[in-house]
Amino acid sequence: AQVTTPPISLPDVLGVKLTFQYYAPKGVSTDPFGSLGATLTASVLLASGGGGVVVFSKASTAGNTWTSNVENLDQWKGQTVKFQFSGLAPPLTPFSNGSNEPVYIDDVKVTRPCGP
Repeated sequence: AQVTTPPISLPDVLGVKLTFQYYAPKGVSTDPFGSLGATLTASVLLASGGGGVVVFSKASTAGNTWTSNVENLDQWKGQTVKFQFSGLAPPLTPFSNGSNEPVYIDDVKVTRPCGP
């Protein structure tokens, strides 16, 4: 599964952060101990086009819990960007017919430090 935000204009200051939470279900169908986790990737894309830069990539075996993440966006200060999240988890049960489960993303925020 993949989702991309609309274009976001980042302020031309240092200290701008991307924060989000994700939930990565732990798979069990190919592993009876459920240790196979999900993989989530977050990328920053320039709104004007071109390839993206991966700022977060994690294979999670913790699973079944919401996890917070913070990424620094100083590299893109003053630019208009989009954020793209993609990820899949292994099937949750032996009855999933081999289909992967989604990784859930929530509470996506772009914040800047206080001050002028």
